[in-house]
Amino acid sequence: MRYLVISACEDVRTGKEFEAGDEFLPEPDQLQADRLLNAGCLRPIPDNAPALPGTDETAQIITGLQAELDRARADAGVQIAALNDRLGEVTAQHGNLLSEYQAARSQFDAVSAENTELRGERDRLAARVAEVEGQLDDATRPVADQPAAEQASDPAPAKPAKKN
Repeated sequence: MRYLVISACEDVRTGKEFEAGDEFLPEPDQLQADRLLNAGCLRPIPDNAPALPGTDETAQIITGLQAELDRARADAGVQIAALNDRLGEVTAQHGNLLSEYQAARSQFDAVSAENTELRGERDRLAARVAEVEGQLDDATRPVADQPAAEQASDPAPAKPAKKN
């Protein structure tokens, strides 16, 4: 039968000391169990109760879990190192692309400003050409084509004087 230690005691067979909460292993013989039960050091554990911490079965479970944790840490460490390497590459690529983008953006802004300036100059020149063309048309239009108001303002040509 299994026993739970409820008060510190010592196994006289092995010299092993137990603290409250330990499972008394190896199980005592009947005479020792009776003596420790009467002294208030032990309490029986039901047969279907799970293993207590510190028992051989629990130690095997803990050892297995620790080994699994160590493997997981090692695998994660390898994966983390690979991810860190890739992150470094991507970060460098990002920095290069950002520099290229900023240079292209500056160049784009300069070309856009020049484009706007050239379009403005072209429009001013086109307007001046249209203005000069209008003045030229006005200056070269025959008098008959001119409106009446313009004809009245022109002095009539002088007639030659008669000779007698």
